[in-house]
Formats: sequence, C-alpha cells, structure tokens
Amino acid sequence: MIRRFSDGLFSGGGTRPPFNKTGKVWRRATLKSHLTMVADNLNRYNSRYPGNPMPWPYEGCDTVRLIEDTSIEPTPVKEFA
Repeated sequence: MIRRFSDGLFSGGGTRPPFNKTGKVWRRATLKSHLTMVADNLNRYNSRYPGNPMPWPYEGCDTVRLIEDTSIEPTPVKEFA
C-alpha cells in the first residue's frame, strides 16, 4: 500500500491516484509497474506542457508492507460473536 504522511490516507491507484481510507493493496511486481507507469505518464505530460508541470503524486508518501499473521488463537464462536 502507498500511504501519504500528511493525512494517513492510502493511494487508490491509477495515473492520478485518489487517496482514501482503504486504498489499494499491491503485490511487489504490480507496485513497481504502477510506479513506472505513473512516472512515464508524468514525464510525458510535463514534457508536453512545460509551463504547467504536474507534481509527482506520491510526494510525501511511503510504501506500507502488510504482513499476514499466521499465528492461530482458537476462540469459540459463541465468545467471538
């Protein structure tokens, strides 16, 4: 996931990514492809319109790695509900 520091919101993906509370979960390879695509589109746009450059949408962002918890703690269904 890509999280913006300023407000803690997550990127929803796309060439002009919206930021929201849920965001998009990426696999490593697709995240790299996404960042390459965004950079290519940004460079293409900024070379066509140098007087009106578009900023890097992930300025002030960080990638967040989600780690699956594989521990098992059985809880009876009656107690869980």
